[in-house]
Amino acid sequence: MSDQADHLRQLVRQAVQARPTLGPGLPIIVLSGGSSGVGTTSLALQLARELARLGKRTILVDANFESPQLAAGFDARPHGCLADVLDGNRSANEVLQTVDDGISLLASGPITDTSPDLSRTAVARLITELRSLGEQADLVLVDAGHGMTPWVQRWWRVAQQIFLVVTEEESVVKDSYVTVKLAPWGDADGKLRLVVNKCEDRSTAEQITNRFSATCRRFLGLHVDAAPSVATCDDDPSSPAAIATYRDSVRLLATDVISHNVIVSGRITNQTTNRGGRVADMIAVPEKSFESSNNLQAAPHE
Repeated sequence: MSDQADHLRQLVRQAVQARPTLGPGLPIIVLSGGSSGVGTTSLALQLARELARLGKRTILVDANFESPQLAAGFDARPHGCLADVLDGNRSANEVLQTVDDGISLLASGPITDTSPDLSRTAVARLITELRSLGEQADLVLVDAGHGMTPWVQRWWRVAQQIFLVVTEEESVVKDSYVTVKLAPWGDADGKLRLVVNKCEDRSTAEQITNRFSATCRRFLGLHVDAAPSVATCDDDPSSPAAIATYRDSVRLLATDVISHNVIVSGRITNQTTNRGGRVADMIAVPEKSFESSNNLQAAPHE
């Protein structure tokens, strides 16, 4: 019996190593931009609020080292930051700060000349800690910044869902395709979804998504799904009509996130259970799932 259990654990370890999404704990949802200025941070902030309004306790992680803005968005003064957790000085639970009803923030912290520890051990510890906070949250929502770096790649690798944020601009769509092209196939296929932001015309958003998905399928062999587009209206984004339209769109996206999460979680549970027992709980996420790199800027190469 012991030999059979050991063999089963080994099989699960291999499955998690090949697909870190199968790791136990809270699901990780990643928002990522193909270019800067597409509204990823604003979308992450509002999406967290809408998820909380729908009853989902959310841990919001500002993983955008280049332009950390989520703390300012909540008018919060963090008592710790992501770098403290990566460097091993504090735990994720110690640094988390309640910034709104149902929302806890893990802030990025101020930009400094010293990069945080991005070794595979540090990142694995961070992910493990976040996934273990199931008593106080239902999911982890990550603002990963834009482009494809080893840091962004790690978030894509462990994410259950990846929302790639684009706009109608052709240059943004092209940059987003380059971002996807630089991501290892296994980190993106089947969990990457395109969100067309700041798009008033739904048919335009559908055309952009269809073209993008077809290109990724033809040239990269990647399956990219559509996500609800996020609309704006009026020339003044601060007008009541524009704000209401934006919030309604993000609420629809939040509902879609929850529905998709239920479906994916059900699939993962079926793959990681044995006679009703969650086998994945027996193991830790292997550190070698994460590649060692301290470079925030350099994009990974195949």
